[in-house]
Amino acid sequence: MRSISLVGVLLAVSALSIAQIKPYKLMISDEAPPLTVSSWLQGTPVSGFEKGHIYVLDFWATWCGPCRRSIPHLAKINEKYKDKVTLIGVDVWEPDTKKVQPFLQKRGDIAFDIALDQVDPQPKDLDPKKVSQWADEHGHMARGWLGASGRDKIGIPATYVINGDGKVAWIGDPADLEKTLDGLLDGTFDISASAEKHRTTMAHFEAGRPLSKEFDDAVDKKQWAAAIEACNKLLALDPVIFDDSAVEKFSIMLQNQNLPALAYAYGREILGTTIKSDPDELNALARAIIDPKAKIEERDYDLAIQAAQQGIEVTLGSKSSLYNTLANAYFAKGDKPKAIESIEAGIALATPDEKETLQKSLDTFQKTK
Repeated sequence: MRSISLVGVLLAVSALSIAQIKPYKLMISDEAPPLTVSSWLQGTPVSGFEKGHIYVLDFWATWCGPCRRSIPHLAKINEKYKDKVTLIGVDVWEPDTKKVQPFLQKRGDIAFDIALDQVDPQPKDLDPKKVSQWADEHGHMARGWLGASGRDKIGIPATYVINGDGKVAWIGDPADLEKTLDGLLDGTFDISASAEKHRTTMAHFEAGRPLSKEFDDAVDKKQWAAAIEACNKLLALDPVIFDDSAVEKFSIMLQNQNLPALAYAYGREILGTTIKSDPDELNALARAIIDPKAKIEERDYDLAIQAAQQGIEVTLGSKSSLYNTLANAYFAKGDKPKAIESIEAGIALATPDEKETLQKSLDTFQKTK
């Protein structure tokens, strides 16, 4: 029998304890990694994080839908805190960086600093389909921030706040940014509590990965009962992180299992609980009901309207996509005046690339007798 020294045992236990305490290289309360970008497309270049000043890094890409939808909110954040906080949008995982500048010019509403990740030179024979993967693995910001903190597994947008001590104070979704900035500015922010919450979030995310695969496999095989069971497991693990599982469950019950009464009862339940403050999931629930491609025998347009209206209230009327959903729900219900009123409200606040979609809806409404 091979003997094991006490020192070896202690080292093994110590390594395990460190892994449990710090599952990722970059965690909240750690010193912020370097700001290593290739160029600045907009704003004043920043070479490093000055002591006494707060910085926000928002990682995004032109192809990322949630990133594009978060831009108006970030612009408002930048306007509100511009004298006290520097907000930098860092473009990562970009298949073609030449398209970023035209994207900024077309949008016209990205009123904060924008920088491109510094990516190691690509091999000349690199498959064009793998450029984004190369930018992920060889981008200095993508690797040093997203990869080091585990956020690369969750995706973008991903937002990091660096406090006046040059430490990472918060990591999360840009929608939840204001509370953190207010706390840092008025001295009530608790970095220890932030670190503990983030550690728990990442642990739950890792625990949910096999359950998410279980869900995907069940959907691929059209095993709807098994898919719902996977949703239930994810919701039991963490109803905040996996709140999209509630809408997935609702959609399966409605569209695949043909259980409208149970689906709508569940939909009303999660409207007041699991997804009540998540505009994207409120929008998704409404879209599931009005989806013209779905074979649904009974459509509860009132529930779709309620979900879309709730999303508008949560976002303080700042998301044009919710007005588009609300308008289409009204139109499907037969209320053309309300549909036109809602879509015009959406067009009034839409960005240039969003207006085209909303205008098509308005044209359809107006042409229909």
